Amino acid sequence: MRYFRTINRKSIDINEEIEKYDATRILISDGIRISRGILQYSVKIQRILTPYQLERIIAENSMERYVIVISSLIFDSWSLNVMDDLHTVIKKSVHNGSTIILEIVGKETVNGTIMV
Repeated sequence: MRYFRTINRKSIDINEEIEKYDATRILISDGIRISRGILQYSVKIQRILTPYQLERIIAENSMERYVIVISSLIFDSWSLNVMDDLHTVIKKSVHNGSTIILEIVGKETVNGTIMV
């Protein structure tokens, strides 16, 4: 079981993350672009429109492997209550066997330091 959060100031290599953690589902926020190279893997890619949608996806799909990539600008717009709810859902999912890699990409934000 893995769960961690990092803030990156530059682009991450999603291909490397998929190979490293054998992710099967990639969830991305607005502001995140991925290359066509991702098509060489057997993954599901889904855009996250709201934090509630992200919570629902994680809560309803047990035993999945996720790489979640969220723009720091989007992440910073979410309220602390929303992030607390999301943190609870992620912890529960990881406890039940999911692998979740959460990457916050962009400038460091005030809210970005909360979800450790």
